[in-house]
Amino acid sequence: MPPLFDKLAKGVSKAADQAKFEAAKLQKTQALGSEVSKLKQQIADAKAAIGEKVIQLKSEGVSFPGLEEMITAVDDLSVQLSDKEATLAAAKALEYHDTAAATGPAAPVAETPAAPAAGAVKFCPNCGAKLADGAKFCPECGTKTA
Repeated sequence: MPPLFDKLAKGVSKAADQAKFEAAKLQKTQALGSEVSKLKQQIADAKAAIGEKVIQLKSEGVSFPGLEEMITAVDDLSVQLSDKEATLAAAKALEYHDTAAATGPAAPVAETPAAPAAGAVKFCPNCGAKLADGAKFCPECGTKTA
């Protein structure tokens, strides 16, 4: 295959891999967003129930039995909401990384890579070339290295 066609095929393959990654990311963030909305609604419903119960009991001059359980339920839902919002934020922050040059066929990265340990050898995410400490761009292919 002539070099031009080979380069074109690699570009098309990379674009297709990136499109698949973005579609999966969108699906995941939409599902998480839906779960966040449901938890927010459950919290609002629980708070409304607390309010109604307090108003009813107060108007009857009764103490507030069951109120502690309601408050605990709201607190539990709030923790679930915080966790889900953090997961949603992490999913929205994911970025596509082309690993074809270094590892074979391109595959979307499922998680944002952690920062390398101090003194760890870094390699270009595009071509796999060894990078100098603090390098902003790959000396072989020019890819930005973060």
